[in-house]
Amino acid sequence: MDHSKTFHINPVTDDNWRQAAKDLPEKITINGKEYKTKSLSENTKKLVMIYMSDTQIFRQFKELMALAELGLSAVNSEIEESIKNNPPTN
Repeated sequence: MDHSKTFHINPVTDDNWRQAAKDLPEKITINGKEYKTKSLSENTKKLVMIYMSDTQIFRQFKELMALAELGLSAVNSEIEESIKNNPPTN
């Protein structure tokens, strides 16, 4: 699918991504395929920076979800324990 006509980098942040792309390592791996950074176009480097940033955000989101699930499980256990120790009265 050709995204060149549908994917746009926000012009307000374009320079920030371009600057950040200068700090890319010599080689990068995306979806198991290795690329030499110097062989990539400037636009591709910016997209790689966005990809890497989004990947980090996604990993953090997954970690937060796991922590939330643990918290919900702990609260659920506390509720069950509380009900067992203090049965409802009718």
